[in-house]
Amino acid sequence: MSETWVEKKEWGWVSSRLPKGYIWEVQWARREHKKGRAIGGMIMGVREELEAEEGEEEKREGVMMKKVKIGGTQWWRIIGVYVNKDIDRKLEELKEWIDDRERGVRVIVGGDFNARTGREGGEIWEDKDEGGERGVGSKKSKDSKVNADGKKLCGYLEEQGWGILNGNVKGDEEGEWTYTGGKGNSVIDYIIGNEETREKVEKMKVEGRVESDHHPITVWVSGGGIGGERRRKKFGEKRGERGNWTEEGGKAFIKNFGKGEKKERSMDEDWSYLKGKIKEAIRKTRKRGEKGEEKKRWWDEECREEKSKVRKELRR
Repeated sequence: MSETWVEKKEWGWVSSRLPKGYIWEVQWARREHKKGRAIGGMIMGVREELEAEEGEEEKREGVMMKKVKIGGTQWWRIIGVYVNKDIDRKLEELKEWIDDRERGVRVIVGGDFNARTGREGGEIWEDKDEGGERGVGSKKSKDSKVNADGKKLCGYLEEQGWGILNGNVKGDEEGEWTYTGGKGNSVIDYIIGNEETREKVEKMKVEGRVESDHHPITVWVSGGGIGGERRRKKFGEKRGERGNWTEEGGKAFIKNFGKGEKKERSMDEDWSYLKGKIKEAIRKTRKRGEKGEEKKRWWDEECREEKSKVRKELRR
């Protein structure tokens, strides 16, 4: 997450509201003057069950990086960027990671570049029949304007053999707006990568959220493998074993558990038997305890309809 405005004194409040099950890294927003709000700030979260390489993390002002294994087989270097009027320095800092052609590691960069690239900076192609001549493909974008920083970014990507995925992959074929402010819409938030990275990106979507003037970008990369199976099993079991632990549910559990069978077993067999009875009692209790009951939540159908209207108005 880029441009969070989160200062050190606010981290306790913010961290308590972030999703559980992640290891969070933070870079504080800073104040240029005593008056006014802090600027910048970044947050990066990695799921606890993902394998991350120790020591493979870095935080510089406006740049955060973490190396993780996705799908249990493929190493990825994930780099988050926030550019605030210093694009030359940021691109120079990115260069060492992009230049590092570590075998078997894919690199993907995303964030707020504050640069408008119009329909330039698309996929890089190389003509092997013509002596390796390189060219830059175009991309679709709802923002046709190119500013000075946009030209610098496109020139840098061409030099590195990288390209912008916005408006160039499944899910974002038209190059959706990524920023909606008081002065209008623009595309200034990007996902970038080389040809190897692009091959692994299944789709990308600019989300329709209304909590920020920047719209979050979600990217799906192909992974699968044992990591995904292990994660589904872990969370599936945890959800399935949640029971109804009200006073009424507790009484129902005792009744459903019943009396155990008196039988000679080994310690392992006894534990398996006991665990099975507990799970079965919880399942029955949960089923009976939840039947016909519905918790009243403040986020109801009316809230969903109103938020849908706001999203439509924002797009319009």
